Order: sequence, then C-alpha cells, then structure tokens
Amino acid sequence: MTAVPGPITVVIADDERTVRESLALILEAQPDLEVVATAADGETALRTCTELRPDVALLDVRMPGRDGLWVLAALAGRGLVGPGPGAVQVLMLTTFDHARYQADAVAHGARGVLLKSLPWEELVAQVRAAHGARHRG
Repeated sequence: MTAVPGPITVVIADDERTVRESLALILEAQPDLEVVATAADGETALRTCTELRPDVALLDVRMPGRDGLWVLAALAGRGLVGPGPGAVQVLMLTTFDHARYQADAVAHGARGVLLKSLPWEELVAQVRAAHGARHRG
C-alpha cells in the first residue's frame, strides 16, 4: 500500500493583513495546499518557520523591522533553506520588481521572487514548483 502524501504546508509572512488573508484564501482553496500559519513581521515569521518547518514559506521582501530578506538569511544561516527533508523552500513576495531583491534572495537560497500582482493561478503553480524543488535539490 502506498502512503498518500499530505498537503503542501505553507507559512505566509506579510505586514499587510489583507495580503496575508487573501493569499491564505487562495492557497487554502487548493486541495493539496495547507496554510499552517501567518505572520505579520519578520521575527514571528522566523520563529514560525523554525518551529513548524513548512514545505514552503512566502515572505514579503519589505516589512517594518525585520524584513523577509532578513528572515531568509536567518533561515539559511540555520541550515533550514534548501533541498532535503526539513528544509523550507522560500518564495519572496514583493510589490516592486527590483533586480537587487532578486539577487539578494537567490544568494540566500530563495526559489524565486514573485510580484504580488501575479495571477493567482501562477502563484499556486510557483508554490507547487517550490515544493517539488525540495525533493529534486
């Protein structure tokens, strides 16, 4: 008998409540995705990702205080980003299409930087692709 894999677990971190709630609604509508937590700031996001070890984390690049790039660097410094069991696949979210964000995020192991204006179908596809990368390396 083959075990049925569980849903892809996701943590969402964004300082804007509307963005967090909208993303959660979109992702939770998918039968294979489960939002296990949301965070409004970087400190909470780091603590949540460290404790829950979600398959995928969606982190806002710019948040007051500790931002998403800080969270990504902290997770990478703890060896929690990358392929393999227990690793978190990180997708950065931004309103602004800046090459600097892309370079900083990729340097710390993010799977990509997504614009918040991305169609929801593409967002869902990117979350699934990031999860697949966890197993491919």
